[in-house]
Amino acid sequence: MPQDMFTPDEALSFVTEKLGVKSAQARMTSDRKNLLDEVVTAVQTELPFSNINLLRVSTESRCRPSLEEIKADIISGVGGLCYNLNVATFFLLKALGYDSVLVHGTCTSSVIFPNNHINVLVSNVEKLGDKFLVETAFGFPTFRAINLNFEKESPVFRDSFLEYKYMKHEGQILRMHRQGDLAPRSNLPEGVLFVLDGWRRFYFCDTSGTTNIEEFYADFDEVRLMQSNFFQLILT
Repeated sequence: MPQDMFTPDEALSFVTEKLGVKSAQARMTSDRKNLLDEVVTAVQTELPFSNINLLRVSTESRCRPSLEEIKADIISGVGGLCYNLNVATFFLLKALGYDSVLVHGTCTSSVIFPNNHINVLVSNVEKLGDKFLVETAFGFPTFRAINLNFEKESPVFRDSFLEYKYMKHEGQILRMHRQGDLAPRSNLPEGVLFVLDGWRRFYFCDTSGTTNIEEFYADFDEVRLMQSNFFQLILT
């Protein structure tokens, strides 16, 4: 299994100096949920979600970035796509002392390509057994960790222009958009569009995960070689 991306000291230095989060070490024992929200928001505001590095090379030359390459792009402020940002967030939170795992996700904005997304789940934040979803990397604001300790649906959130919520459906976690949803709702491949009471599914993800990043390598080797307009639709 690969080594961790950040040491505890590196993680603390990064969130303090690069992300501007104050008193992170002390807050890990006294203010864990608010600290988590602040880190999640800072990753989105300080590190760009961008496909520029991907589109600058030909399709046949694209490859899944190594952990070393991801770390370099994060430290330098380049940012990246979901595999870069959510993977880095996972390792960052893990190094800070959060109980974090990675989970498979599938974005259904324009195509159905299984496991083309990756998310982070964090447990035991405020109390033993609780669970939160962390999303820092898909081009739409999510300025908080999402409390998953609901029976069917989360509260409705509004960040910037977007109204969204999460729901549990058929053993998965669904991200749903309503007002502000920019994704097309017509002329889509079969199986892409899922709308429930005016809410459109943007992605779904698993409810349990792993700390082993190698379990995602094969999926993202394939994602990087996708022959579709998926990456052109991602905001640059």
